[in-house]
Order: sequence, then C-alpha cells, then structure tokens
Amino acid sequence: MKLSTVLVAGTILREVFSFWTGHPFDFELWVRLGYYSFHGVSPYGILPSVPGLSFADVFSIAGTATIGYLPFWPFVTAAMYALYTLVGFGNPFVYYFLLKQPIILGDMALAYLLYRVVSVERPEKGLWAAAFWSFLPLSIIFSGVWGMFDSLAMSLVLAALLSTSASKRSVLSGLATFAKSIPLIYAIPLTLGKPRRRWGIFVAVLIPAALTVVVSYLMGWPLLSVIGVVGSTLGKGGGSMSWFWIIGYLQYLGVLSPQPLDVLGVLGYLWVPAVLVGTVLAARAFGLQTPTAVIRVMLVTTLVFLIFKTQINEQYSIYLLSLGVLDVCLIQPKRLKLVLATAATVMVYLVTNNILLLRFTAPVYPLVTVLDFALDLQYAYYRYTIELIAGVAFTLLNVIYLALIWRDLSRRGLSSTVTESVASS
Repeated sequence: MKLSTVLVAGTILREVFSFWTGHPFDFELWVRLGYYSFHGVSPYGILPSVPGLSFADVFSIAGTATIGYLPFWPFVTAAMYALYTLVGFGNPFVYYFLLKQPIILGDMALAYLLYRVVSVERPEKGLWAAAFWSFLPLSIIFSGVWGMFDSLAMSLVLAALLSTSASKRSVLSGLATFAKSIPLIYAIPLTLGKPRRRWGIFVAVLIPAALTVVVSYLMGWPLLSVIGVVGSTLGKGGGSMSWFWIIGYLQYLGVLSPQPLDVLGVLGYLWVPAVLVGTVLAARAFGLQTPTAVIRVMLVTTLVFLIFKTQINEQYSIYLLSLGVLDVCLIQPKRLKLVLATAATVMVYLVTNNILLLRFTAPVYPLVTVLDFALDLQYAYYRYTIELIAGVAFTLLNVIYLALIWRDLSRRGLSSTVTESVASS
C-alpha cells in the first residue's frame, strides 16, 4: 500500500461524515463563531444562534455561547463562512462541510507528519504510522464527525519537531500554541533541544501573545475580555475523563456535600507547576539532543498534563496518542498494547459521554438533542458511573505509561554503567 492511498482513503472516510454530523455544543459553536466573526462581532462574548445555520440551542437560557481559544480559530471559521457566502447556495450543509475542511486537513496533515518523523530513522515504519492515524476510529470521530481541531495544532508541533532550524522550531511552536493553547506545554523541549537557542522559548511564547494582542486591537475586540475568557480555561474543572472526577461523582451521589469552595477549581491549577517540574526533570534525565530524546520528554510532559489536569476532554488524547505512535515506532514497540488500551478507554468514555454518539446526528436531526437530554436524565447514574470508571482507567494507564518511560531511563543508566565498566577494564 502506498502513502498516497492511505492518505486519500483516510480523507474520504472523514469526508463521508463531514457535512451531516457535528457536536451540538462545539461544532454548533463553530457555526456561530464563523458567522459572527465574519461580521466583526467579538467571539469573546454572547453568540446567539444563527437563523438558517444553527442546528442546536443547548447553551444557557440567554443563548450564551463563547470560546476559550486564542483568535486563530475565529479567523479560520470566519474564512470558511466567507467562502460559504460565495459557494454555499444558502445550504447550511455546505457551511458545515466547509467548517470541517481545515479540521480534516489538519488531521491528515498529522498522519503525514507522523510518517515523516518516523521515516527519518525508521523508513520501514513510516507507512504504518500514517495508516494507524488515518484509520484510527478516534481520529476519524474527532475530525470528521465531532469537528475538533486539536490535530491541526499537533501537526504544527510535529512540523516543529521535524525542523532542523532553531528559529523555525520556535516559530512553529508559537504558531501551534496560537492554534490551540495546549501545545504551549511543548515549548521547552521543542526550543531548547538541538539546535539549541535559549531565546527560542521566548519566541515560542511571544508569538501567540503578540498575535492575540495585534488581532484584538485590529478587530476592536476588548483585550481584557480575551485574556479573561482564555485565562478562565486554565483551572477549569468539572465532569471529565480524569480521576479528579471522583470528587464530582461523590457529590452527585450525595456522599460529599457541595463545597462552599470549588475544590476542583482550586485543584485546577495544579497541572501548571506539575508540567513545568515534570518537563524540566525529563529534559535533564533524557537530554534534548536527539529526536527520540525530545519525543520522550514530550511524552512525559503530556502524561503529567493529563494526570494533573482536573478537566480532560476526549480530544486531549490526540496529543498523547500521536506521540504514542512515535514512541511505538521509534523507541519501544512493546508499548503498542498500552497505546491501543488507551485509545479503547477513550472510546468507551466518548461513546458514553455522547449518548452512544446519537448527538452527533444533530445537524440532520435537530430534535435528537431533546432525546439526548431525556436519555441523559433517565440514565445519568449509569452514564456517570461508566465515565468515572473510564476516567480513572485512563489516568491509571497514563501513570503506567509514565512509569514505563522512567524504567527506560533506569535501564539506560544501568546499560551506561555496564558499558563504562567494560571500557575501563
């Protein structure tokens, strides 16, 4: 099988779902976001439903819908709406199709870049990496069905990893963060590796910050509102694919009374120092001089982030699973079972959290949101229980993964000691 065949087949699989599926929360928000951003309305405030385009109204009574992202995504959705005004023929499904295209493009770019990164050291494994991502059910659902764009941000991360230029690495790292803020956690390993430039990390942080300020000024969006909305996501807590949801689950059962102080909100910032410490320790332990060393450090960073973040959404697994593909191909093939188990656990959570995927048909069956709400009320206990089990299992798998990477370090240290002994004798 050729790479082109894999990429074309993966694209077709996603396009089949692109125009008639979408998440009634996130994708509906993109529908509103493109329309209002195109018309100059700040996306960091109330975005009412759009007559003739909206397919769901599942926000607050006031119709509140806002974003917690930097200005990159509003511009992308606005561009898709602008294109829709030219070729849409007034058909909302054309708009949905267009909104999915940058997302699908980003996902298939990620598949291609996995191929490129792997092929540098293991050419025989490159096609497997691309095929794994192209046909991974989770990846197809996130991009072609749900409409989440994390793969677009992660593709910029891998592009930075591939670059041999320090300045390009820093710029690509900064653009990845501008696309979606999560890749900021990779700024240290991407910019302080080889080639090493200490100023690189400042460039990687400055780019998304500067672009946000410039765009907000040019568009007339209140900068304080942008900072406030984006900043509110740092410590966000609640029901999620995380062991922290034990607290919320016990409150739901009545075992714990609602706390006057939002416990999850307080713990929500724990991931920041944890990621910083974990990344620094991993960089010192593994170094940053080779691509595989950088991948190891990025894996540690991702795992620490997923373990200590109080709210983990299903799409966050894109960062871990894509790095897991690199790990399996370049570092430790035996961890394939662990990567597959992680993907399966995320799938269980996703199917349960989204009511057997029924809600994704909302663009063609808007009343499905009413059924979704009714089923959620009737089977809430079972849903929350399965989600809790899957969330705890996901965290345990992350802990196991982290322990296995640490064991690699121990074995490498032992191997180095033995080698030095033999050399000295």
